Amino acid sequence: MFKHGQTTKPRRRWLKIGIVTFVFLVIALGAGVLVARRWYDTSLSPLSGSTEVKKITIETGATPGEIALLLEENGVIRSARAFETYIRSVDIADQLKAGVFELSPSWTVQEIADVLVSGKEASELFTIGPGLRIDQIKARLIKAGFEQSEIDSAFDVSLYTDHPALVGKPETASLEGYVYPESFRITASTTVREIIEQSLDELSAKLTPEILKQFSDQGLSTYEAITLASIIEKEVAGVEDKKRVAQVMLKRLNEGIALGADATYLYASAVIGGEPFPDNPSTYNTRIYTGLPPGPISNVSASSLQAVADPAEGDFLFYVTGDDGINYFTRTEQEHVDAIAKYCTIACAPGYIAPESE
Repeated sequence: MFKHGQTTKPRRRWLKIGIVTFVFLVIALGAGVLVARRWYDTSLSPLSGSTEVKKITIETGATPGEIALLLEENGVIRSARAFETYIRSVDIADQLKAGVFELSPSWTVQEIADVLVSGKEASELFTIGPGLRIDQIKARLIKAGFEQSEIDSAFDVSLYTDHPALVGKPETASLEGYVYPESFRITASTTVREIIEQSLDELSAKLTPEILKQFSDQGLSTYEAITLASIIEKEVAGVEDKKRVAQVMLKRLNEGIALGADATYLYASAVIGGEPFPDNPSTYNTRIYTGLPPGPISNVSASSLQAVADPAEGDFLFYVTGDDGINYFTRTEQEHVDAIAKYCTIACAPGYIAPESE
């Protein structure tokens, strides 16, 4: 027969063991949680202190897991698993955008995720300079990585018939002269059409009601004013010289005298064909034909537009650019001949072909 208490000792022993085991498990679990938390927090921190920026392309339709793995493989985050955990915990997994992004391993996971959610793609500066023809602008677009077919399609003038910058442009005329010179931020998803539309927006902003009235006061339509501004753009540089050349050209137009601008026969040679000489038979050649050419010969800057709208005071009828790059203005033909003999012995010599900028 067992005495009282013999069965309770084993029970107490197992109870103690159970309690110790439970405490151990709690401690172990707590330690595991702390370790996991430390790993997670560390994984959300920048991978390195390197400020290197990497371009990473995220394709349309990529899953959060695929994006996370891509970022890890490209060395901008520590852990794909931690990244995916983070974006799901803050409920942005479905907000990540496709595109080409510039990301740095010196950024936190949160900073990287913010960029992907905002859709702020990597951008480059694309510049359309002043005094460029359409074929030159197209060449720059090719160099920037755009396809020829997209470029040709985007320059279809019928796409922009309702744009305010084109008011008054003849229906059959191209966009020559209208692609305003400016620098544009472009991304991998930017289209050529978007660049042209932005350029037209810039031109429209310059064609204010005030400047349009000034064109009219000079007896010019907007298209004629842009055409004249394009000649001035190619002939001279500098705000004051542009205004003085505008005065000369407007006076010659009013008196029915040929403009005699070298830039026009150079345009004819480059675009239509023929030798780059003053006797090029193209109707664009203002050495031969009086009045304005059929249309603009390049795009135009604001200073050239303003020169046409508000030319300098004066009664000059001639000008010549000397070998020293200075423009000399004269009133009579004899004064002009004398200025050529004195200041333009090289560039005005027979057989000299004026260089055409690219």
